Amino acid sequence: CLAWSENRTVHVWDSKTQEEVDVFAHDGAVWSVAWSRQGLLASAGGDHVVRVWHSDESASVGREVQESDCARLDWSPDGKRLASTRKRVVDLWEAGGEEPLAEGQIKRLQELFTAREGGRTWKNFARKWQETPTKGGEKVRKKLGLDDRPVVLLATNVLGDSLTLGRQVFSRSMAEWIERTVRFFADREDVQLVIRVHPGETLTHGTSMVDVIQAELDEIPGHIRLVKPEEKVNTYDLLELADLGLVYTTTVGLEMAMRGIPVIVAGQTHYRSRGFTYDPDTWENYFDVLQGLLDGLKAGRLTQVQVQKAWRYAYLFFFEFPRPFPWHLLDLKEDIQDKPIAYVLSEEGQARYGETFNALTGQSIQW
Repeated sequence: CLAWSENRTVHVWDSKTQEEVDVFAHDGAVWSVAWSRQGLLASAGGDHVVRVWHSDESASVGREVQESDCARLDWSPDGKRLASTRKRVVDLWEAGGEEPLAEGQIKRLQELFTAREGGRTWKNFARKWQETPTKGGEKVRKKLGLDDRPVVLLATNVLGDSLTLGRQVFSRSMAEWIERTVRFFADREDVQLVIRVHPGETLTHGTSMVDVIQAELDEIPGHIRLVKPEEKVNTYDLLELADLGLVYTTTVGLEMAMRGIPVIVAGQTHYRSRGFTYDPDTWENYFDVLQGLLDGLKAGRLTQVQVQKAWRYAYLFFFEFPRPFPWHLLDLKEDIQDKPIAYVLSEEGQARYGETFNALTGQSIQW
């Protein structure tokens, strides 16, 4: 049996005795492990290193440094080759991040985000981002009991979600970042902190950010409004009210920047350090940046150049970076019937999916 997590270790148990027999260490969160039929264990994750361990000797027998985080590992049947996959959105940004969007590209992006705001699916984007229809910022302001003081919006991720694992920059975890942030705002009655706990928590059974916040503050003061995951509040209505955004890795941070809202990014997310967010790397730097933005909220909107960068990045991320793939988890049975292996390996299938499978085997995509 195996277990691995953001605590930088891989634990191995004997499935018969239920006893732990090995612990292997990394310098970052572990995101993927894979056994070979020959008894070798590979592990990788946020430290950009793939390690190979010999289970009988409890020792590392090989390591390879990757250019970025490793998302998945898999052995060949003969145990002689190990494949790793990585997310390299930075390559696409470096290749096309300075090109202005054409009118048609802007329209396409606007249509996607209009659907996201309204809780609708759009074309091949099968996911709904909101379950509650938008009602407008002022109606939500009244519903939440907010006044005319500036609003700071803190949008959380789901704790334990892959978008939080190994994403630490200066905090030990997203939970610690939230704890210290709410403690900072507990004494700041000149602003209102709205904490939007991720609606996805309604689908999980782990620790809720609601519990983390309530444990940190014996009593939540009136100028801090906790929007629980089950509350019927559309996140995009909150964006209308926000003067400043605080995020760990959620895409809401990118969307706030697209609206000109200054955003502090506390975790290692794909859009960090792209020229349109504030990206502190120490606790001291974080609180200095936060204090500086709070002192100048009225004049702190992003520049037009920064907003344009955010829009450009969003277009590349949503429309250029995703590669076509024949099979999808939610419709796997139907997809396999519609696109069997024979089709995928055919000339037509390779023309459509060949680049994707090449990338999965380690070949670089030429953006």
